[in-house]
Amino acid sequence: MKNGKTPIHIQRWAPADYHDDEHVRVLKARRDWATLTFYRHFIDKSFMAGGSLPADIESLAAAVEMPKMQVERALRNVLGRLVHKIGTRLFQNRVRRDVLKELRYRRGQSAKGSLGGRPRVGKGIPLPSQSPPAPTPTPTPHNETTPPPPLLTKGGEFDFDLPPGLTEENGNGARKVTHPGVAGQVEKARLYAISLGFHPDRRDLRELKGWVKAGRSEEAIRKELDRTKAAGDPIAPAVRPRL
Repeated sequence: MKNGKTPIHIQRWAPADYHDDEHVRVLKARRDWATLTFYRHFIDKSFMAGGSLPADIESLAAAVEMPKMQVERALRNVLGRLVHKIGTRLFQNRVRRDVLKELRYRRGQSAKGSLGGRPRVGKGIPLPSQSPPAPTPTPTPHNETTPPPPLLTKGGEFDFDLPPGLTEENGNGARKVTHPGVAGQVEKARLYAISLGFHPDRRDLRELKGWVKAGRSEEAIRKELDRTKAAGDPIAPAVRPRL
C-alpha cells in the first residue's frame, strides 16, 4: 500500500468466482495454462499492491514474475474479460472491491479510535472481564535410569540406545544394538532380487520368507537368487494346475 500504510495481508479468496467464471472455463478448455497462470498471479499481486497493477507490459511482467512475451499474450486474452483497465492501471473487479471495502473499514475504525478507547490498566492487573492466568504446572523430573523400550516382535531392523552405565563388554550406552527381524531379512532379499531384474510378487515374498525361516544366511540367499536369475527361473516355483 502507498503512503506507508499497513498492507492488507488477508485475501478474501473466492474459489467459486474463479472456477465458475465463463472466461476461465474457456481458458481451461483451450488448455491455455500460461494465461491461467498469469490471471492467478495477477489476482494475488494486485491484491498485495493495493487493488491494481501497472498497465505497462514491462512493469506488469515484473509484478507477476512472468516473461514479457507470455504477459503480452495473456493480457490480450483477458483484457476486457477478466482484467480491466482504467488509465494506466489494471484491476480485477473482486480484488478492487475487496480492497476498497477493507480501506473503508480501516477508516471507520480509525475514526472510532480517535474518540477514545478503553482506559489502560496497570501492568499485570487483569481487566474485570478477564480471568487470571492459570498457574504453570510443575515439571516432572526426568528419570535418568529409565530402561530402553522393548524390542518389537516383528518387522524390519530396530535400533535403540542401551541404558547408560553399561560397560564396553556388555554394551556401551552410546552404542546401538540392531535386531534384524525376519521381515528385515526378507526386505533385504527383495531389494537384491529387484536389483537383479526380478519383480517379486506375493508368492515370491512367501518363498523368500521361507528361505529366511529355514536358516539360510544372507549370502546363501543371494547366491540362490543369482542362480535362479542365470537359469531364467522365477523365484517361487510355478504352481501346477490341478487336473
